[in-house]
Amino acid sequence: CHGFDSGYDITKKEGVESLLSEIENLFGLERLKMIHLNDSKYPLGAAKDRHERIGSGFIGEAGFAVFFSFKEVQRIPWILETPGGNEEHAEDIKKVFEIIEKYRIEVD
Repeated sequence: CHGFDSGYDITKKEGVESLLSEIENLFGLERLKMIHLNDSKYPLGAAKDRHERIGSGFIGEAGFAVFFSFKEVQRIPWILETPGGNEEHAEDIKKVFEIIEKYRIEVD
């Protein structure tokens, strides 16, 4: 969400590549220790960090499928940062696995 909120269109391959390239150039991907995982309540580049449940915001399921398909993203731990309590968080975790299966994403 933070990258999306900042204008990186992680719903498209080119957007993820651009974000990863910038991270690499600024401080190196090896120094990126985790990813906050949440959808966005606002559209691309809105500069409003408002979290939404996985697949329910402007990134959406197809957008997450693109993001999840990158090996660089898969190698970094994800920290769920969605609204709600334990039940909603369990549903969001399930949704992540559903997206991976639905879009046949190969995971290392």
